[in-house]
Amino acid sequence: MKHKTAKLTLAAALAGGGILALSSTVDAQGIGLDEFKRMLVPTPRMMSQGEQIYQNQCSSCHGTDGTGASDYPDARFANPVPNLAENQYRYGAGPVSVYNTITLGLEGRTKTDEGESSDKAAYHPTYTDTLRYQERWAVTHYVRRGIGSTPEATDSPEVLAAAKQRAINGTCKPSIKKNLSSRVEPPGEEMMKKAEQTYKAQCATCHGDTGKGDGPAGGALNPPPRNFHAKEGEWVNGTSPFGIFDTLANGIEGAAMAAYPDIDPDVRWALAHYIRQWVPDSKLQEVSDEQIVNVCRTQSAPPPPEPITEQTAQRALIEAQEDQRIFELTMYGEPRVDEGADPADGKDVFEARCTSCHTSDSDAEPKILGPYGLRRAPSRNQALPRLVIQPRPLYRQHAGGSVNDFARRVAGGVHRTLPDMTAAGTLTTKEWHDLQAYVAGFDSLETAGPVPTLDLLSKAEQSAKTTDNGDDAADKNAESNQTDSTENAN
Repeated sequence: MKHKTAKLTLAAALAGGGILALSSTVDAQGIGLDEFKRMLVPTPRMMSQGEQIYQNQCSSCHGTDGTGASDYPDARFANPVPNLAENQYRYGAGPVSVYNTITLGLEGRTKTDEGESSDKAAYHPTYTDTLRYQERWAVTHYVRRGIGSTPEATDSPEVLAAAKQRAINGTCKPSIKKNLSSRVEPPGEEMMKKAEQTYKAQCATCHGDTGKGDGPAGGALNPPPRNFHAKEGEWVNGTSPFGIFDTLANGIEGAAMAAYPDIDPDVRWALAHYIRQWVPDSKLQEVSDEQIVNVCRTQSAPPPPEPITEQTAQRALIEAQEDQRIFELTMYGEPRVDEGADPADGKDVFEARCTSCHTSDSDAEPKILGPYGLRRAPSRNQALPRLVIQPRPLYRQHAGGSVNDFARRVAGGVHRTLPDMTAAGTLTTKEWHDLQAYVAGFDSLETAGPVPTLDLLSKAEQSAKTTDNGDDAADKNAESNQTDSTENAN
């Protein structure tokens, strides 16, 4: 029997007794790489949420302080509970590794802290059904940074690559995959006998006793019933177990093939294999492991959340603003200041070009001097300016990345939207370098520390990209010395 990769236009899967028909062209997407990156940033709000969840869900086994000082798990855990306060992790202290333990559990693993096999498997429950992925990430950050101290720990390239794929494609639950894999193999003799009986009772009238499309009722049908033995002609849903099962479950629109949802699902799977016995090798299609995983990912996806009110959504967005700000600043990376840059000259540039809205003291309230800054009116009767902007304090992270990155962000940000804010568009190359050096000397925004895994992700993505055209925002700006900062913003 020749094995070929199935070309599925419709795939069907059975999990937990329920039937799900789905199009193979609709991928089961994960949370996305951008959202995955956000989850890697331990914001103060996530740390606070993680602490609450840890005390409610984890402290009964790990102890309130993470030392594992609890009598509860002795009979259930094969190995002593790791002392999280002492950074004891069986499968790595990187953020993804800790998240995987919380999400996937440790069922069946036997590796000990010394790297040797144990007589019993290490145990840790899964929390996919009780905690949302944001909550599991919050616990991950609290365990690593609130209880233990592992800010510099990274994940292996293999763990990181698998996490990226899950973020992009979604997760396949092992139990669902096991069930799907069993369905693509012929069942036992008893089920095949039931399939034969069902075929004779439900299918032979049209398709004939031996599947040649010559049943007594088939002559009146247009198009005629399929001859399963035919070597020509395309099967609408393919000849794989998934394809035939889908046809039996849903029928074929526009044809005489009816749907048979009332047939027991186990029998329907057996019937799909019974029909496949007549399909010529040249037409026979198999289900690849990749296709099984794609269907599994769809069935593993959590149900969509209940709709929320507009007021609740707005409140959530407001609460997440600070998290988003921290994430963006983290993504800028460490400032890469050129050796020749002069922060003293940068201060002169800043005071001449920027202090109309910004303060040079990152900890103080903005010193508002210009027409676009939020400022007090001299008297109650005097109206404030028509266009009011409240600048936020600047931090060292705002100078993150190269001078080119810094220039693009500054020239392409809010400065570009103001009608006469041309200062950012007229800086020379030296002024850009000096200004970055000056801002790099500001105080840092307090976060939970560096995110090594995020750095690894960024490096991996940059190495995969083709080199850009070499345009430098600062240099191009200096050469043109134009008031329009479009080049810098793109």
